[in-house]
Amino acid sequence: NVPTTAASLKPAVCGGYGYDGFLAKFNATGTGLLYGTYLCGSGHDHPRAVAVHADGSIFVAGETASSNFPVSTGAFREQPAAASFDGFLLKLNPDGKTLAWGTYYGGTESERVNALAVDGEGRLLLAGETRSSDLPGAATGPVGMQDGFVARLAQDGSAVEWARLLGGSREDFVNGIDVGPDGSIWVGGSTRSTDWAGDAAGQEDGFLAVLPASGEGDILSFRLGGRLRDRITSIRMAGSSVVAVGSTESPEWLGEGTPGNGQSEAFLAILDQGPAASGESAQVRRPESGMALWSGAGRIPFDPSPTAGGGPRWIVELVAPPAAGQFRRWKGQRGVARETELSRARQSVRPSQSALRPVIERLGGRVYGSADLVANVLFVEASAQVAESLRGLAGIKRVQPVSRVEPTLDTSLTTHHVLDAWQRIGGELNAGAGIKIGIVDSGVNAGHPAFTDPGLPPLEGYPRGNRAADLENTNGKVIVARGYVPAGPTAHAKDDVGHGSGVAGVAAGSPNETMLGPATGVAPGAYLGSYKMLTSDPVSMSSEDSLMLALEDAMADGMDVVNLSLQHGRFLLRPEDDIFTDICERMVTGGVMVIRSTGNDGPEWSTLTNPHLGEWGILVGSHQNARVLAAKVQLADGAEFFGVPGGSVNLYAGGGVLTGELADVQRIAPSTWGCSPLPVDSLKGRIALVDRGVCTFAVKGETLRRAGAIAMVVLALADAPTPTVMGMGTETLPGFMVSFANGQSLRAKLDSGSATATIPLSWQREPISPDAIAESSSSGPGPSSLGIKPDLVATGENVWTARAAGAFAPMSGTSLSTPFVTGAMATLLGQRPGLDPGHLRSLLINTATPIADAEGKRLPVMKQGAGRLHLDAALASPVAVYPTSLHLGSSDGDFTIEKGVRLTNLSPVDTACDVIAEPRNGPAPVLEPERVSLASGTAGWFLLKWSGTSWAPGQYDGHLRVHCDGAEYPLSIPYWHGVTKGNPEAIKIVISTLTGKVGETLFYAAEFRLTDAAGLPVDSAKPLVTVKSGAGTVVGVISQTSVFPGIYAVHVRPAAGATTFQISVGGLTREFTVTGQ
Repeated sequence: NVPTTAASLKPAVCGGYGYDGFLAKFNATGTGLLYGTYLCGSGHDHPRAVAVHADGSIFVAGETASSNFPVSTGAFREQPAAASFDGFLLKLNPDGKTLAWGTYYGGTESERVNALAVDGEGRLLLAGETRSSDLPGAATGPVGMQDGFVARLAQDGSAVEWARLLGGSREDFVNGIDVGPDGSIWVGGSTRSTDWAGDAAGQEDGFLAVLPASGEGDILSFRLGGRLRDRITSIRMAGSSVVAVGSTESPEWLGEGTPGNGQSEAFLAILDQGPAASGESAQVRRPESGMALWSGAGRIPFDPSPTAGGGPRWIVELVAPPAAGQFRRWKGQRGVARETELSRARQSVRPSQSALRPVIERLGGRVYGSADLVANVLFVEASAQVAESLRGLAGIKRVQPVSRVEPTLDTSLTTHHVLDAWQRIGGELNAGAGIKIGIVDSGVNAGHPAFTDPGLPPLEGYPRGNRAADLENTNGKVIVARGYVPAGPTAHAKDDVGHGSGVAGVAAGSPNETMLGPATGVAPGAYLGSYKMLTSDPVSMSSEDSLMLALEDAMADGMDVVNLSLQHGRFLLRPEDDIFTDICERMVTGGVMVIRSTGNDGPEWSTLTNPHLGEWGILVGSHQNARVLAAKVQLADGAEFFGVPGGSVNLYAGGGVLTGELADVQRIAPSTWGCSPLPVDSLKGRIALVDRGVCTFAVKGETLRRAGAIAMVVLALADAPTPTVMGMGTETLPGFMVSFANGQSLRAKLDSGSATATIPLSWQREPISPDAIAESSSSGPGPSSLGIKPDLVATGENVWTARAAGAFAPMSGTSLSTPFVTGAMATLLGQRPGLDPGHLRSLLINTATPIADAEGKRLPVMKQGAGRLHLDAALASPVAVYPTSLHLGSSDGDFTIEKGVRLTNLSPVDTACDVIAEPRNGPAPVLEPERVSLASGTAGWFLLKWSGTSWAPGQYDGHLRVHCDGAEYPLSIPYWHGVTKGNPEAIKIVISTLTGKVGETLFYAAEFRLTDAAGLPVDSAKPLVTVKSGAGTVVGVISQTSVFPGIYAVHVRPAAGATTFQISVGGLTREFTVTGQ
């Protein structure tokens, strides 16, 4: 029912198979149809080009499979020459109702006419592609499978005056044609041939070619494009310049605009006729001027730079599902097929964004970016009032503020049985072979020795980046480098922080010899993708919107596993309120495993951080290293104490010694803590012994240095007994922190007489037990829908890994434990392909080894999950588990619980498994049956039954152990139940502000968490905040528990000087101090 006009050439549809063509002419305003006609026969007909002569005549060309297409008697060819497709050409009179002439054009194979032009004498020029060896007018057949062609017909269509083929040994396409001012004929298209039009730049290059007006003589040609796929789809002459449009996947050859992130991007390029005018054939990779007009990634350009009066930034999620929901369209595909289906899926999301963008902007918001793959969101800068009005709009699912994102800052390979795993798979270079690991972090420095591996085979379609300069930070191992800062000093893909390089070194660093011996990542055979969204510039980025884009790009780039050693926000959202819960599910079900750190807010309970991964990702905690890596404080009597060096100490040079008499600051100036000026030269030439606390380490260092000290040894406190790295700012005094126990021993020795200490300035190693959770590692419990978190733990303290400028150094935190699991997942993916995400999760989580302390007491499952990572067991296990952990909720002490557990036999042989309970606290649950038989490829179930009456408040937990016949290692399934009366048992001040303006309300001066005896957040308490000392006042205490479980906030009004405020609830107290300025 395409509109046609009466008495047109073909007013009714032909009804053949495939397409029918049509032609329509509208009035100058587009408001009325002047005439319309079908152009068709009994087969498939597809017009592709139209041209209008100066007299109003209309030329139409394309391809047809119809034997009765409307051609004219006496034309060049009245019958088709091919059994498949022939080209066709029609000339309609200006009224559009009658045919001046029409002809088939082609040989015995197939042809397609893609473009038309009319020269100065009214002759028709046509361009397209042919597979025929007998194309009319051509002297020869195609060189390769398919050549492009250019042909000229006589004015009346009765003859082909000449035809020329363009191409090499592969497929070549001509898509555009026009006539230059001098009558020369310009064509544009694309070529996959490597032996024509100069050297190939990529897999498919665009090209331009120019023919003399006569059609005779040399054809001058040159290429445009980069290292991927580039196509010219149309050209037009603009005076002496050529305007070419097309698509490109190559980010490095255009002069302007934002690259298409490895997707297809539209481009417009303007070129002068220099190469043709000079009569020389030239190869041109970059036009004189080029600009990207539209990104094939389809995203709105990301520009988070604040505007005057713009307001905060918001994530606006739309109701329409994102493209990741269509992952089955590209599941299992690779290369062009995957990219094509992925692009189609993403394009289907964008109409929903296009519809809402103008509405948001009319309300006063600025849309500064978008995502469409892992989430359908618009990033909006707007006032709080505008954001609130958006929540009520149709098509919008949720609106949430953009939060800051921050990093969660040798023997470990043995601890996690990585060396055993390497032996099992035939060597370390097979670990992660062919697998792509995405590091979403502060970047990865490709020039570091840990990331240079010339032995890795190149991958088609890589490298990729967001801008041409990003590709400078890629190599054979780092195959993607994307930076998300649009401008400024950090607008690049290199790691200017060092965090991301350290993380990547643990996951997949290449083997290196360092000052402490060999350093190798868990999966050295893996490729790396670097997604830099954490920066050293606090103004630029490190926010949820850039995190979302990084995750989206990692999925689009084909990463197999993504590492997130980061957190956003200090308070755990409920899973249903966090958009990243859905994002993780989409990524994992789409084939991208996601591994994240728990955070470094421990050791208290309920200190898990965002983003949520739901039951899809893997959350990793941290345990101690199997050795201490620090300096040694040596006394004359042979006693030695390990001291963690502060930021002012350089141990990398491996030389130098500090020697001096120990001096206790408490003796010289009691109760000053080294924070107040000391008598002149009271520490001259001496090493100061000083307690931690009251002031910063930098202030201590300056105070002690001014008193003459040559170094300071800081004693950890009883309630924080583990030594840590001290931030010293610009202070130069060497500082070392010792544990609380060692500090008391040092002080006791000094009390018994003078003591001289020697501190060699070199790294020292001392074996210790790794069977302790790192003090800073965040712990559960979280919402029961999350399961037990962390899922498992890995080494996170004093990890020797890649740092800036080619160096290696120790790093600590769950940031470092996480890439151990990421590298293990890459190894598992490479060695056990084809498993679904649930089985992969279980193989890493449930093969972990539960950790017990020195007395043999199991550590709580809400701190260790299933236990310590055991890579060799993950590779060997024949059985997977669902669910991977049993969070059995909470009760008031009276409960009855039944929970099923599924065991799946992944091996080719039958087996049977015995299940037993190993409780840490409380009686063991009953398991029925205690032995489960599993045929190969099948699943079986057992049931956990547990009941209690009047149990005391607290945590009741343990591990279910599964021993399968023939298996090398047992499985571990953690279980947990909390008994609570809802009474607060602990206060943790999470955030407090040190200063405020006198007389003005300081909102959220302190935010604190209340937890009960089970470690669960307390949402219904009535905490009281009073002034303990000073003249400030309390404005109010608010509950934030509807959004952040267990979180309360205090607003105060500072007075001049310091005011100490006291939080009280249920007999518990905590204090914080605010100084008015």
